[in-house]
Amino acid sequence: MFRLFIAVAALTLVASMPLSALPLPNASPPIEEEVDASVHVPDAPTQFGPYAFYVFLEMSPAAARLLAAKKEQVVVSVEYRGEPTKAAKRFADPGSGLITLANEQVRVAATTKRVAVTGRKVLPAEVARIEDSRVEVLVNVSSARLSASDNLLNCEMYDDLFAYVRESGSLLKCKLLTE
Repeated sequence: MFRLFIAVAALTLVASMPLSALPLPNASPPIEEEVDASVHVPDAPTQFGPYAFYVFLEMSPAAARLLAAKKEQVVVSVEYRGEPTKAAKRFADPGSGLITLANEQVRVAATTKRVAVTGRKVLPAEVARIEDSRVEVLVNVSSARLSASDNLLNCEMYDDLFAYVRESGSLLKCKLLTE
């Protein structure tokens, strides 16, 4: 009954408005932006899986210039891991004591600002081996070594719980090793 009242009230209001007050349809076609394939990533990394997230890259001006001049790319490397449950300790790495769930590398143009990490390789059966399912991620960034045999970048890294990076992504700033 209440919904019917609201609908009738809205129609009465619109019917009483002068035609000049009503919005006119836009006659011009929508503007289509050109999308640079090197920087475009899907709008929501969730389409990849429950362990997808974004890494945001910020290059120093010097790093951006050198990478562009050398036509170099960037590699974002991600390790999914965590503390094992008591029953899964035998699967842990003897050195670190952690279970590695998956590794993923994403190679992108050096001008890319937002990198989607899919998390497709993280398997639910493996996550069950992690204490309280508290998956951690280690994120590193380096040059792709297309133009030089050595890494050219000194980038921040991210090493924390997946739940934190999932909420807001991870901003990693990079500069040249020589800066």
